[in-house]
Amino acid sequence: MTLDDLEILIQEGEGTTLEFKERLSSSFARELVALANAIGGRILLGVRDDGTVIGIQDSNNLRARIQDIARNCDPPVQVHAEPVGQVVTIHVKESASKPVQCSEGFFLRQGAVTQKLSRDEIRDMFRLEGTVRFDLAPCPRFDYPNDFDRGKFDVWLSLSGITGQPRVEDILVNIGAAERANDALRFRNAGVLFFAKNPRRFFPQAYITCLLARGTDKVHILDRKDFDGGIVADIEDALRFVERNTRTAYRIEGLIPIHHAWIT
Repeated sequence: MTLDDLEILIQEGEGTTLEFKERLSSSFARELVALANAIGGRILLGVRDDGTVIGIQDSNNLRARIQDIARNCDPPVQVHAEPVGQVVTIHVKESASKPVQCSEGFFLRQGAVTQKLSRDEIRDMFRLEGTVRFDLAPCPRFDYPNDFDRGKFDVWLSLSGITGQPRVEDILVNIGAAERANDALRFRNAGVLFFAKNPRRFFPQAYITCLLARGTDKVHILDRKDFDGGIVADIEDALRFVERNTRTAYRIEGLIPIHHAWIT
């Protein structure tokens, strides 16, 4: 990981695969098992919750403590510590033997929150959702860069809050839209839905239909639009459709006289 990669992650903020921690605290084991029970991720030591880098000293003692905590999980969690600038990045691998627990119980990463769950709750969740999430599964038919829409990416980037001039490929990898494989960039399904020139070529159902009908029986259709320009554009187009077809009625209840006082 480079300093540019670190800057992208910090600007991205905490989420499903990313946790900020100022230091190695008593909650570290919970964060490890939560990520291992989800899809893996990274813990940035030396970073406050608001993204402020306060730094942490990399040392053999720190790495030994991290490995001890990881080994004491049941089953042990695979981690790798990597110093990047003033920050120590802990790479946490998704467990192949879920659910994983620490001395405090079972935890799962849900968004930017670490949630404590019972073993039965975790087993039920994995059984219902499957072991591989759709958005993170690779899309082998997507050919980068031929199927990649740079215009859609630039629009997303302007909304993301990521500053500086990082490489496009680095951003795609760090946000989880793609992964590197054999010196090539392999797109995941989420990346296809966001940045493909034609998402419906890969997922025919990837569109939003907005409908305006008279009454509630949906027989008399007044307006209908299908939007398939990608997730960001589809949401914006759908909102514009709702705004355009929302009628606001005004009724005047009475007039209130306004008295002006003139001072000379």
